[in-house]
Amino acid sequence: MFGSPAVPTLLAILRPGLVFLALALFAAAGQAATPDDRALRTTPMFDDPLEQAGQVERIQDGLKALGIYEGPIDGVAGPATSRAIRLYESQAGLRVTGQPSKALLDHIESAGRAARLLARIDAAKARHIELARQALSKNAVTRGLLATPDRETADPTRDRNACFKTGTPDCFAAEAFETAKGIGDKRFRNWAFSDIAAVFAQLNDDETSLLALARVDDPRLIITALRNIAIAHANAGRIANARQTAELVPDAAARLEAHAALALAMVRNGRSEGLASVIDTIARDAGDAEDVSRSINVLARLASDLHGRNAGPAAQKVLILARQMADRPGLASDKRLRGSSDIAAAQAEIGEVNIAVATASGLSDPVMRRPVLQAAAFTLADQGDLRRAIETAEQIADPRFRPVVFAYVAQAAARAGDTKTAEDLLARARADADRIEARFGYARSFAFSRITLALATLEDFEGAVAKGKEIADAGLRAQVLWRVATAQAGADAGAARKTFDLARDAAQATGSDQDRVWALCTLAVVSRDLGDRNGADTAMKAALDIGAAMDSSFSRATAFARLAATLKDLSAPATSPPTP
Repeated sequence: MFGSPAVPTLLAILRPGLVFLALALFAAAGQAATPDDRALRTTPMFDDPLEQAGQVERIQDGLKALGIYEGPIDGVAGPATSRAIRLYESQAGLRVTGQPSKALLDHIESAGRAARLLARIDAAKARHIELARQALSKNAVTRGLLATPDRETADPTRDRNACFKTGTPDCFAAEAFETAKGIGDKRFRNWAFSDIAAVFAQLNDDETSLLALARVDDPRLIITALRNIAIAHANAGRIANARQTAELVPDAAARLEAHAALALAMVRNGRSEGLASVIDTIARDAGDAEDVSRSINVLARLASDLHGRNAGPAAQKVLILARQMADRPGLASDKRLRGSSDIAAAQAEIGEVNIAVATASGLSDPVMRRPVLQAAAFTLADQGDLRRAIETAEQIADPRFRPVVFAYVAQAAARAGDTKTAEDLLARARADADRIEARFGYARSFAFSRITLALATLEDFEGAVAKGKEIADAGLRAQVLWRVATAQAGADAGAARKTFDLARDAAQATGSDQDRVWALCTLAVVSRDLGDRNGADTAMKAALDIGAAMDSSFSRATAFARLAATLKDLSAPATSPPTP
Protein backbone atom coordinates (compact mmCIF):
# COMPACT_ATOMS: atom_id res chain seq x y z
CA MET A 1 0.00 0.00 0.00
CA PHE A 2 2.54 2.64 1.08
CA GLY A 3 5.52 0.38 1.33
CA SER A 4 8.85 1.22 2.89
CA PRO A 5 11.95 -0.93 2.27
CA ALA A 6 11.94 -1.71 5.96
CA VAL A 7 8.49 -3.24 6.07
CA PRO A 8 9.07 -6.69 4.50
CA THR A 9 12.31 -7.23 6.41
CA LEU A 10 11.01 -6.15 9.79
CA LEU A 11 7.71 -7.94 9.27
CA ALA A 12 9.51 -11.18 8.48
CA ILE A 13 11.61 -11.01 11.62
CA LEU A 14 8.84 -9.97 13.96
CA ARG A 15 6.23 -12.45 12.73
CA PRO A 16 4.23 -14.35 13.86
CA GLY A 17 1.70 -12.31 15.74
CA LEU A 18 3.29 -8.85 15.74
CA VAL A 19 1.21 -6.64 18.03
CA PHE A 20 1.93 -3.09 19.10
CA LEU A 21 1.19 -2.17 22.67
CA ALA A 22 -1.12 0.85 22.74
CA LEU A 23 0.80 4.01 23.56
CA ALA A 24 0.24 6.09 26.64
CA LEU A 25 -3.20 7.16 25.51
CA PHE A 26 -4.54 3.62 25.37
CA ALA A 27 -2.53 2.40 28.33
CA ALA A 28 -4.18 5.02 30.48
CA ALA A 29 -7.59 3.91 29.29
CA GLY A 30 -6.75 0.31 30.04
CA GLN A 31 -5.83 1.13 33.62
CA ALA A 32 -9.06 3.00 34.10
CA ALA A 33 -10.96 0.10 32.59
CA THR A 34 -9.95 -2.39 35.24
CA PRO A 35 -10.30 -0.52 38.53
CA ASP A 36 -9.42 -2.56 41.60
CA ASP A 37 -7.87 -2.08 45.02
CA ARG A 38 -4.53 -1.22 43.41
CA ALA A 39 -6.19 1.57 41.44
CA LEU A 40 -7.34 3.08 44.73
CA ARG A 41 -3.69 3.47 45.70
CA THR A 42 -2.86 5.61 42.69
CA THR A 43 -2.10 9.23 43.48
CA PRO A 44 -1.11 12.22 41.36
CA MET A 45 2.63 11.59 41.07
CA PHE A 46 3.74 14.98 39.80
CA ASP A 47 7.24 16.04 40.77
CA ASP A 48 5.83 19.50 41.37
CA PRO A 49 2.01 19.43 41.43
CA LEU A 50 0.73 22.41 39.48
CA GLU A 51 -2.98 22.97 39.33
CA GLN A 52 -3.49 26.71 39.37
CA ALA A 53 -5.44 27.51 36.21
CA GLY A 54 -3.54 30.73 35.56
CA GLN A 55 -0.23 28.91 35.54
CA VAL A 56 -1.57 26.18 33.26
CA GLU A 57 -2.71 28.97 30.94
CA ARG A 58 0.87 30.31 30.90
CA ILE A 59 2.11 26.86 29.90
CA GLN A 60 -0.51 26.63 27.15
CA ASP A 61 0.34 30.12 25.94
CA GLY A 62 4.05 29.32 25.80
CA LEU A 63 3.44 26.07 23.94
CA LYS A 64 1.12 27.82 21.48
CA ALA A 65 3.79 30.42 20.77
CA LEU A 66 6.10 27.55 19.83
CA GLY A 67 3.54 26.04 17.47
CA ILE A 68 3.25 22.93 19.63
CA TYR A 69 -0.21 23.46 21.16
CA GLU A 70 -3.32 24.15 19.08
CA GLY A 71 -6.02 24.11 21.74
CA PRO A 72 -7.68 26.88 23.75
CA ILE A 73 -5.89 28.87 26.45
CA ASP A 74 -8.32 27.79 29.16
CA GLY A 75 -6.18 26.65 32.09
CA VAL A 76 -7.50 23.08 31.77
CA ALA A 77 -4.79 20.43 31.62
CA GLY A 78 -6.71 18.08 29.32
CA PRO A 79 -5.48 15.52 26.76
CA ALA A 80 -4.53 18.15 24.15
CA THR A 81 -2.40 20.02 26.69
CA SER A 82 -0.83 16.77 27.88
CA ARG A 83 0.13 15.78 24.32
CA ALA A 84 1.68 19.20 23.70
CA ILE A 85 3.64 18.98 26.96
CA ARG A 86 4.95 15.53 26.01
CA LEU A 87 6.04 16.87 22.63
CA TYR A 88 7.76 19.87 24.23
CA GLU A 89 9.52 17.72 26.83
CA SER A 90 10.69 15.30 24.14
CA GLN A 91 12.02 18.07 21.91
CA ALA A 92 13.70 19.88 24.79
CA GLY A 93 15.40 16.74 26.10
CA LEU A 94 13.40 16.70 29.33
CA ARG A 95 11.92 13.68 31.11
CA VAL A 96 8.64 13.06 29.28
CA THR A 97 5.67 13.16 31.68
CA GLY A 98 2.89 15.02 29.88
CA GLN A 99 2.03 16.71 33.18
CA PRO A 100 1.99 20.45 33.94
CA SER A 101 4.40 21.35 36.70
CA LYS A 102 6.19 24.31 38.19
CA ALA A 103 9.46 22.95 36.80
CA LEU A 104 7.95 22.81 33.31
CA LEU A 105 6.61 26.35 33.56
CA ASP A 106 10.00 27.58 34.75
CA HIS A 107 11.69 25.78 31.86
CA ILE A 108 9.37 27.34 29.28
CA GLU A 109 9.70 30.85 30.68
CA SER A 110 13.38 30.74 31.59
CA ALA A 111 14.50 31.14 27.98
CA GLY A 112 12.78 34.49 27.72
CA ARG A 113 11.54 35.38 24.30
CA ALA A 114 9.78 32.67 22.32
CA ALA A 115 12.15 32.95 19.35
CA ARG A 116 15.20 32.24 21.49
CA LEU A 117 13.45 29.37 23.22
CA LEU A 118 12.40 27.91 19.89
CA ALA A 119 15.99 27.95 18.70
CA ARG A 120 17.09 26.08 21.82
CA ILE A 121 14.31 23.51 21.42
CA ASP A 122 15.17 22.98 17.75
CA ALA A 123 18.81 22.43 18.67
CA ALA A 124 17.91 19.94 21.41
CA LYS A 125 15.45 18.21 19.10
CA ALA A 126 18.08 17.88 16.39
CA ARG A 127 20.56 16.35 18.83
CA HIS A 128 18.08 13.80 20.20
CA ILE A 129 16.78 12.91 16.75
CA GLU A 130 20.31 12.38 15.46
CA LEU A 131 21.20 10.16 18.43
CA ALA A 132 18.07 8.08 17.85
CA ARG A 133 18.78 7.91 14.13
CA GLN A 134 22.34 6.70 14.77
CA ALA A 135 21.07 4.04 17.17
CA LEU A 136 18.51 2.73 14.69
CA SER A 137 20.98 2.75 11.81
CA LYS A 138 23.31 0.32 13.60
CA ASN A 139 20.85 -2.55 13.09
CA ALA A 140 20.03 -3.81 9.61
CA VAL A 141 16.47 -4.60 10.64
CA THR A 142 15.60 -1.14 11.98
CA ARG A 143 17.70 0.86 9.49
CA GLY A 144 15.03 0.70 6.81
CA LEU A 145 12.48 2.40 9.08
CA LEU A 146 14.51 5.60 8.77
CA ALA A 147 13.37 6.18 5.19
CA THR A 148 11.51 9.49 5.02
CA PRO A 149 7.85 8.83 4.06
CA ASP A 150 6.28 10.71 1.18
CA ARG A 151 3.67 13.30 2.12
CA GLU A 152 0.21 11.92 1.38
CA THR A 153 -3.27 13.36 1.18
CA ALA A 154 -6.52 11.83 2.32
CA ASP A 155 -8.89 10.49 -0.31
CA PRO A 156 -11.57 13.20 -0.67
CA THR A 157 -13.99 10.85 -2.43
CA ARG A 158 -14.34 8.37 0.42
CA ASP A 159 -17.49 8.14 2.54
CA ARG A 160 -16.28 9.70 5.78
CA ASN A 161 -19.32 8.39 7.65
CA ALA A 162 -19.24 4.81 6.40
CA CYS A 163 -18.04 3.48 9.76
CA PHE A 164 -21.16 4.69 11.52
CA LYS A 165 -23.14 2.32 9.33
CA THR A 166 -20.94 -0.75 9.86
CA GLY A 167 -19.72 0.02 13.41
CA THR A 168 -16.65 -2.23 13.14
CA PRO A 169 -13.24 -1.58 14.73
CA ASP A 170 -11.49 -2.23 11.38
CA CYS A 171 -13.53 0.46 9.65
CA PHE A 172 -12.80 3.09 12.33
CA ALA A 173 -9.10 2.23 12.30
CA ALA A 174 -8.95 2.50 8.51
CA GLU A 175 -10.74 5.86 8.60
CA ALA A 176 -8.31 7.07 11.29
CA PHE A 177 -5.42 6.07 9.02
CA GLU A 178 -6.89 7.92 6.06
CA THR A 179 -7.78 11.01 8.10
CA ALA A 180 -4.27 11.22 9.57
CA LYS A 181 -2.88 11.82 6.09
CA GLY A 182 -4.59 15.20 6.14
CA ILE A 183 -2.82 16.45 9.31
CA GLY A 184 -0.67 19.37 8.21
CA ASP A 185 1.78 19.57 11.11
CA LYS A 186 4.12 16.61 10.79
CA ARG A 187 4.70 16.51 14.55
CA PHE A 188 1.03 15.88 15.20
CA ARG A 189 0.91 13.54 12.23
CA ASN A 190 3.71 11.50 13.83
CA TRP A 191 1.77 11.19 17.08
CA ALA A 192 -1.43 10.25 15.25
CA PHE A 193 0.21 7.51 13.19
CA SER A 194 1.90 6.17 16.33
CA ASP A 195 -1.51 5.80 17.96
CA ILE A 196 -3.01 4.35 14.80
CA ALA A 197 -0.21 1.79 14.47
CA ALA A 198 -1.03 0.66 17.99
CA VAL A 199 -4.70 0.24 17.17
CA PHE A 200 -4.11 -1.76 13.99
CA ALA A 201 -1.87 -4.06 16.00
CA GLN A 202 -4.60 -4.43 18.60
CA LEU A 203 -6.82 -5.50 15.69
CA ASN A 204 -4.16 -8.09 14.73
CA ASP A 205 -3.42 -6.32 11.45
CA ASP A 206 0.35 -6.58 11.62
CA GLU A 207 1.13 -5.29 8.17
CA THR A 208 -0.90 -2.09 8.49
CA SER A 209 0.63 -1.49 11.91
CA LEU A 210 4.03 -1.43 10.28
CA LEU A 211 2.77 0.70 7.41
CA ALA A 212 1.55 3.25 9.95
CA LEU A 213 4.89 3.16 11.75
CA ALA A 214 6.65 3.69 8.42
CA ARG A 215 4.90 7.07 8.24
CA VAL A 216 6.54 8.23 11.46
CA ASP A 217 9.65 10.22 10.58
CA ASP A 218 10.83 10.86 14.15
CA PRO A 219 13.39 8.17 15.11
CA ARG A 220 12.58 8.67 18.78
CA LEU A 221 8.98 7.56 18.25
CA ILE A 222 10.20 4.58 16.24
CA ILE A 223 12.33 3.49 19.20
CA THR A 224 9.34 3.90 21.52
CA ALA A 225 7.21 1.79 19.19
CA LEU A 226 9.81 -0.98 19.07
CA ARG A 227 9.87 -1.05 22.85
CA ASN A 228 6.09 -1.26 22.87
CA ILE A 229 6.14 -4.13 20.37
CA ALA A 230 8.33 -6.12 22.74
CA ILE A 231 6.06 -5.31 25.69
CA ALA A 232 3.02 -6.32 23.66
CA HIS A 233 4.56 -9.68 22.79
CA ALA A 234 5.35 -10.21 26.45
CA ASN A 235 1.84 -9.30 27.58
CA ALA A 236 0.39 -11.71 25.03
CA GLY A 237 2.64 -14.52 26.28
CA ARG A 238 4.78 -14.67 23.13
CA ILE A 239 8.02 -15.01 25.04
CA ALA A 240 10.39 -15.78 22.15
CA ASN A 241 9.04 -12.90 20.05
CA ALA A 242 9.25 -10.54 23.02
CA ARG A 243 12.85 -11.45 23.65
CA GLN A 244 13.79 -11.08 19.99
CA THR A 245 12.06 -7.73 19.60
CA ALA A 246 13.48 -6.35 22.85
CA GLU A 247 16.97 -6.87 21.48
CA LEU A 248 16.08 -4.64 18.52
CA VAL A 249 15.48 -1.66 20.83
CA PRO A 250 18.65 0.46 20.56
CA ASP A 251 18.07 2.64 23.63
CA ALA A 252 19.17 0.97 26.90
CA ALA A 253 16.47 2.58 29.07
CA ALA A 254 13.68 1.58 26.67
CA ARG A 255 15.21 -1.88 26.32
CA LEU A 256 15.25 -2.23 30.10
CA GLU A 257 11.51 -1.59 30.23
CA ALA A 258 10.92 -4.16 27.49
CA HIS A 259 12.99 -6.82 29.28
CA ALA A 260 11.24 -6.02 32.58
CA ALA A 261 7.90 -6.76 30.89
CA LEU A 262 9.41 -9.95 29.48
CA ALA A 263 10.54 -11.14 32.92
CA LEU A 264 7.10 -10.53 34.39
CA ALA A 265 5.43 -12.31 31.47
CA MET A 266 7.67 -15.35 31.92
CA VAL A 267 6.58 -15.65 35.53
CA ARG A 268 2.95 -15.07 34.65
CA ASN A 269 3.08 -17.81 32.02
CA GLY A 270 5.06 -20.30 34.11
CA ARG A 271 8.18 -19.99 31.93
CA SER A 272 10.71 -19.57 34.72
CA GLU A 273 13.41 -21.71 33.14
CA GLY A 274 14.97 -18.72 31.33
CA LEU A 275 14.17 -16.09 33.94
CA ALA A 276 17.70 -15.92 35.40
CA SER A 277 19.12 -15.15 31.96
CA VAL A 278 16.59 -12.36 31.41
CA ILE A 279 17.40 -10.82 34.80
CA ASP A 280 21.08 -10.85 33.84
CA THR A 281 20.12 -8.97 30.68
CA ILE A 282 18.10 -6.53 32.77
CA ALA A 283 21.21 -5.87 34.85
CA ARG A 284 23.13 -5.10 31.67
CA ASP A 285 20.45 -2.74 30.39
CA ALA A 286 20.23 -0.91 33.72
CA GLY A 287 23.99 -0.47 33.75
CA ASP A 288 24.03 0.91 30.21
CA ALA A 289 21.15 3.36 30.67
CA GLU A 290 22.08 6.98 31.25
CA ASP A 291 19.18 7.86 33.55
CA VAL A 292 20.01 6.04 36.78
CA SER A 293 16.87 7.24 38.56
CA ARG A 294 14.67 5.86 35.81
CA SER A 295 16.49 2.52 35.92
CA ILE A 296 16.11 2.21 39.68
CA ASN A 297 12.41 3.03 39.40
CA VAL A 298 11.88 0.33 36.74
CA LEU A 299 13.75 -2.23 38.83
CA ALA A 300 11.81 -1.36 41.99
CA ARG A 301 8.46 -1.65 40.21
CA LEU A 302 9.53 -4.94 38.64
CA ALA A 303 10.52 -6.34 42.03
CA SER A 304 7.10 -5.47 43.44
CA ASP A 305 5.30 -6.98 40.44
CA LEU A 306 7.37 -10.18 40.57
CA HIS A 307 6.60 -10.58 44.25
CA GLY A 308 2.91 -10.11 43.46
CA ARG A 309 3.24 -13.07 41.08
CA ASN A 310 4.79 -15.23 43.83
CA ALA A 311 8.29 -14.98 42.35
CA GLY A 312 9.96 -13.94 45.61
CA PRO A 313 13.57 -15.02 44.81
CA ALA A 314 13.50 -13.19 41.48
CA ALA A 315 12.02 -10.10 43.17
CA GLN A 316 14.86 -10.08 45.72
CA LYS A 317 17.47 -10.42 42.99
CA VAL A 318 16.02 -7.44 41.13
CA LEU A 319 15.93 -5.39 44.35
CA ILE A 320 19.60 -6.17 44.89
CA LEU A 321 20.30 -4.78 41.41
CA ALA A 322 18.37 -1.62 42.31
CA ARG A 323 20.36 -1.20 45.54
CA GLN A 324 23.63 -1.64 43.67
CA MET A 325 22.66 1.14 41.29
CA ALA A 326 21.62 3.43 44.16
CA ASP A 327 24.99 2.78 45.83
CA ARG A 328 27.02 3.68 42.75
CA PRO A 329 30.04 5.86 43.58
CA GLY A 330 29.62 9.40 42.34
CA LEU A 331 25.85 9.23 42.03
CA ALA A 332 24.31 12.65 42.67
CA SER A 333 22.72 12.96 46.10
CA ASP A 334 19.24 13.77 44.75
CA LYS A 335 19.30 10.68 42.52
CA ARG A 336 20.50 8.54 45.42
CA LEU A 337 17.71 9.87 47.61
CA ARG A 338 15.05 9.22 44.98
CA GLY A 339 16.45 5.74 44.38
CA SER A 340 16.34 4.92 48.09
CA SER A 341 12.72 6.05 48.21
CA ASP A 342 11.74 3.88 45.23
CA ILE A 343 13.50 0.84 46.67
CA ALA A 344 11.98 1.30 50.13
CA ALA A 345 8.50 1.65 48.63
CA ALA A 346 9.02 -1.62 46.76
CA GLN A 347 10.18 -3.27 49.98
CA ALA A 348 6.97 -2.14 51.66
CA GLU A 349 4.90 -3.56 48.82
CA ILE A 350 6.59 -6.97 49.05
CA GLY A 351 5.92 -7.13 52.78
CA GLU A 352 9.20 -5.85 54.26
CA VAL A 353 7.32 -3.10 56.05
CA ASN A 354 9.63 -2.69 59.05
CA ILE A 355 12.70 -2.27 56.82
CA ALA A 356 10.84 0.18 54.59
CA VAL A 357 9.59 2.32 57.47
CA ALA A 358 13.07 2.38 59.00
CA THR A 359 14.45 3.58 55.67
CA ALA A 360 11.76 6.24 55.47
CA SER A 361 12.71 7.59 58.87
CA GLY A 362 16.23 8.16 57.57
CA LEU A 363 15.12 10.13 54.50
CA SER A 364 15.48 13.83 55.15
CA ASP A 365 13.06 14.92 52.41
CA PRO A 366 9.36 14.48 53.34
CA VAL A 367 8.53 14.23 49.62
CA MET A 368 10.73 11.13 49.41
CA ARG A 369 9.34 9.69 52.66
CA ARG A 370 5.75 9.95 51.51
CA PRO A 371 5.61 7.14 48.87
CA VAL A 372 7.35 4.75 51.29
CA LEU A 373 4.91 5.47 54.12
CA GLN A 374 2.03 5.26 51.71
CA ALA A 375 3.11 1.83 50.40
CA ALA A 376 3.68 0.61 53.95
CA ALA A 377 0.20 1.72 55.06
CA PHE A 378 -1.40 -0.02 52.07
CA THR A 379 0.43 -3.27 52.81
CA LEU A 380 -0.44 -3.16 56.51
CA ALA A 381 -4.10 -2.58 55.63
CA ASP A 382 -4.02 -5.55 53.25
CA GLN A 383 -2.51 -7.65 56.04
CA GLY A 384 -5.32 -6.63 58.38
CA ASP A 385 -3.08 -4.67 60.74
CA LEU A 386 -5.34 -1.63 60.80
CA ARG A 387 -3.75 -0.05 63.87
CA ARG A 388 -0.28 0.09 62.35
CA ALA A 389 -1.70 1.11 58.98
CA ILE A 390 -3.37 4.11 60.62
CA GLU A 391 -0.24 5.01 62.58
CA THR A 392 1.80 4.88 59.38
CA ALA A 393 -0.71 6.98 57.47
CA GLU A 394 -0.57 9.61 60.22
CA GLN A 395 3.14 10.09 59.50
CA ILE A 396 2.37 11.37 55.98
CA ALA A 397 2.68 15.12 56.30
CA ASP A 398 1.17 16.20 52.98
CA PRO A 399 -2.66 16.52 53.17
CA ARG A 400 -2.87 15.93 49.42
CA PHE A 401 -1.93 12.28 49.93
CA ARG A 402 -2.98 11.41 53.48
CA PRO A 403 -6.73 11.27 52.75
CA VAL A 404 -6.10 8.80 49.92
CA VAL A 405 -4.39 6.47 52.37
CA PHE A 406 -7.07 6.94 55.04
CA ALA A 407 -9.71 6.07 52.43
CA TYR A 408 -7.84 2.90 51.46
CA VAL A 409 -7.51 1.77 55.07
CA ALA A 410 -11.20 2.60 55.58
CA GLN A 411 -12.08 0.19 52.77
CA ALA A 412 -10.02 -2.53 54.43
CA ALA A 413 -11.80 -1.87 57.70
CA ALA A 414 -15.23 -1.97 56.00
CA ARG A 415 -14.45 -5.29 54.37
CA ALA A 416 -13.33 -6.65 57.72
CA GLY A 417 -16.67 -5.64 59.22
CA ASP A 418 -15.20 -2.85 61.37
CA THR A 419 -17.69 -0.17 60.35
CA LYS A 420 -16.84 2.22 63.17
CA THR A 421 -13.14 2.37 62.27
CA ALA A 422 -14.02 2.82 58.61
CA GLU A 423 -16.36 5.72 59.37
CA ASP A 424 -13.82 7.36 61.70
CA LEU A 425 -11.13 7.13 59.02
CA LEU A 426 -13.42 8.58 56.39
CA ALA A 427 -14.18 11.52 58.66
CA ARG A 428 -10.45 12.17 58.97
CA ALA A 429 -10.01 11.73 55.20
CA ARG A 430 -12.76 14.29 54.54
CA ALA A 431 -11.22 16.78 56.94
CA ASP A 432 -7.81 16.43 55.27
CA ALA A 433 -9.24 16.62 51.75
CA ASP A 434 -11.13 19.81 52.59
CA ARG A 435 -7.83 21.40 53.64
CA ILE A 436 -6.15 20.80 50.26
CA GLU A 437 -5.42 24.18 48.73
CA ALA A 438 -7.52 25.22 45.76
CA ARG A 439 -4.43 25.49 43.55
CA PHE A 440 -4.00 21.72 43.87
CA GLY A 441 -7.36 21.09 42.25
CA TYR A 442 -6.63 17.65 40.81
CA ALA A 443 -5.15 16.40 44.07
CA ARG A 444 -8.31 17.55 45.83
CA SER A 445 -10.50 15.84 43.21
CA PHE A 446 -8.49 12.65 43.51
CA ALA A 447 -8.85 12.59 47.29
CA PHE A 448 -12.62 13.11 46.95
CA SER A 449 -12.77 10.26 44.43
CA ARG A 450 -11.11 7.80 46.81
CA ILE A 451 -13.44 8.85 49.64
CA THR A 452 -16.40 8.37 47.29
CA LEU A 453 -15.35 4.81 46.48
CA ALA A 454 -14.78 4.02 50.13
CA LEU A 455 -18.31 5.25 50.94
CA ALA A 456 -19.62 2.92 48.24
CA THR A 457 -17.77 0.04 49.88
CA LEU A 458 -19.67 0.89 53.08
CA GLU A 459 -22.84 0.84 50.92
CA ASP A 460 -23.52 4.46 51.82
CA PHE A 461 -24.57 5.20 48.27
CA GLU A 462 -26.34 8.44 49.08
CA GLY A 463 -23.17 9.76 50.72
CA ALA A 464 -21.03 8.41 47.87
CA VAL A 465 -23.09 10.21 45.23
CA ALA A 466 -23.06 13.45 47.22
CA LYS A 467 -19.28 13.29 47.59
CA GLY A 468 -18.85 12.28 43.98
CA LYS A 469 -20.63 15.41 42.84
CA GLU A 470 -17.92 17.44 44.59
CA ILE A 471 -15.17 16.01 42.34
CA ALA A 472 -14.21 19.01 40.22
CA ASP A 473 -12.34 17.06 37.53
CA ALA A 474 -15.12 16.00 35.15
CA GLY A 475 -13.37 12.94 33.74
CA LEU A 476 -12.54 11.59 37.18
CA ARG A 477 -16.06 12.41 38.42
CA ALA A 478 -17.54 10.45 35.51
CA GLN A 479 -15.47 7.33 36.18
CA VAL A 480 -16.11 7.30 39.92
CA LEU A 481 -19.85 7.93 39.69
CA TRP A 482 -20.10 5.24 37.03
CA ARG A 483 -18.54 2.72 39.42
CA VAL A 484 -20.77 3.84 42.26
CA ALA A 485 -23.85 3.45 40.05
CA THR A 486 -22.87 -0.09 39.11
CA ALA A 487 -22.40 -1.04 42.77
CA GLN A 488 -25.66 0.75 43.63
CA ALA A 489 -27.71 -1.10 41.01
CA GLY A 490 -28.16 -4.20 43.15
CA ALA A 491 -29.62 -2.20 46.03
CA ASP A 492 -31.72 0.43 44.24
CA ALA A 493 -32.03 0.25 40.45
CA GLY A 494 -33.89 3.57 40.21
CA ALA A 495 -31.26 5.47 42.18
CA ALA A 496 -28.52 3.77 40.16
CA ARG A 497 -30.04 5.04 36.90
CA LYS A 498 -29.89 8.59 38.24
CA THR A 499 -26.24 8.10 39.22
CA PHE A 500 -25.46 6.76 35.75
CA ASP A 501 -27.04 9.91 34.31
CA LEU A 502 -24.78 12.04 36.52
CA ALA A 503 -21.74 10.10 35.29
CA ARG A 504 -22.71 10.56 31.64
CA ASP A 505 -23.30 14.27 32.22
CA ALA A 506 -19.80 14.52 33.73
CA ALA A 507 -18.27 12.75 30.73
CA GLN A 508 -20.03 15.18 28.42
CA ALA A 509 -18.57 18.11 30.39
CA THR A 510 -14.91 17.13 30.03
CA GLY A 511 -14.04 19.86 27.52
CA SER A 512 -13.49 19.43 23.79
CA ASP A 513 -15.23 16.86 21.58
CA GLN A 514 -12.03 14.83 21.62
CA ASP A 515 -11.99 14.87 25.43
CA ARG A 516 -15.61 13.72 25.53
CA VAL A 517 -14.92 10.81 23.18
CA TRP A 518 -12.03 9.77 25.43
CA ALA A 519 -14.13 9.97 28.59
CA LEU A 520 -17.10 8.10 27.14
CA CYS A 521 -14.91 5.34 25.68
CA THR A 522 -13.35 4.89 29.10
CA LEU A 523 -16.79 4.65 30.70
CA ALA A 524 -17.85 2.06 28.13
CA VAL A 525 -14.96 -0.27 28.97
CA VAL A 526 -15.30 0.36 32.73
CA SER A 527 -18.98 -0.52 32.47
CA ARG A 528 -18.24 -3.71 30.52
CA ASP A 529 -15.71 -4.78 33.15
CA LEU A 530 -18.25 -4.10 35.88
CA GLY A 531 -20.70 -6.44 34.12
CA ASP A 532 -23.05 -3.73 32.83
CA ARG A 533 -23.36 -4.29 29.09
CA ASN A 534 -26.25 -1.85 28.69
CA GLY A 535 -24.18 0.88 30.31
CA ALA A 536 -21.29 0.10 27.98
CA ASP A 537 -23.53 0.31 24.91
CA THR A 538 -25.04 3.60 26.07
CA ALA A 539 -21.65 5.20 26.67
CA MET A 540 -20.32 3.93 23.35
CA LYS A 541 -23.31 5.28 21.44
CA ALA A 542 -22.74 8.72 22.97
CA ALA A 543 -19.05 8.57 21.97
CA LEU A 544 -19.95 7.56 18.40
CA ASP A 545 -22.46 10.42 18.13
CA ILE A 546 -19.74 12.92 19.07
CA GLY A 547 -17.21 11.30 16.73
CA ALA A 548 -19.60 11.57 13.79
CA ALA A 549 -19.60 15.38 14.09
CA MET A 550 -15.82 15.87 14.46
CA ASP A 551 -13.97 17.70 11.70
CA SER A 552 -10.37 18.56 12.74
CA SER A 553 -8.00 16.07 11.08
CA PHE A 554 -5.84 15.46 14.15
CA SER A 555 -8.73 15.25 16.60
CA ARG A 556 -10.76 13.09 14.25
CA ALA A 557 -7.90 10.70 13.48
CA THR A 558 -6.98 10.13 17.11
CA ALA A 559 -10.63 9.95 18.21
CA PHE A 560 -11.43 7.37 15.52
CA ALA A 561 -8.39 5.37 16.58
CA ARG A 562 -9.72 5.45 20.12
CA LEU A 563 -13.19 4.39 18.98
CA ALA A 564 -11.66 1.45 17.10
CA ALA A 565 -9.64 0.39 20.14
CA THR A 566 -12.67 0.64 22.43
CA LEU A 567 -14.91 -1.32 20.09
CA LYS A 568 -12.26 -4.03 20.02
CA ASP A 569 -12.02 -3.97 23.83
CA LEU A 570 -15.79 -4.32 24.13
CA SER A 571 -15.74 -7.43 21.94
CA ALA A 572 -13.39 -9.19 24.38
CA PRO A 573 -14.62 -11.09 27.46
CA ALA A 574 -15.11 -8.93 30.53
CA THR A 575 -12.60 -9.11 33.32
CA SER A 576 -13.68 -10.17 36.81
CA PRO A 577 -15.94 -7.43 38.20
CA PRO A 578 -13.91 -5.34 40.67
CA THR A 579 -15.17 -4.17 43.99
CA PRO A 580 -15.92 -0.45 44.25
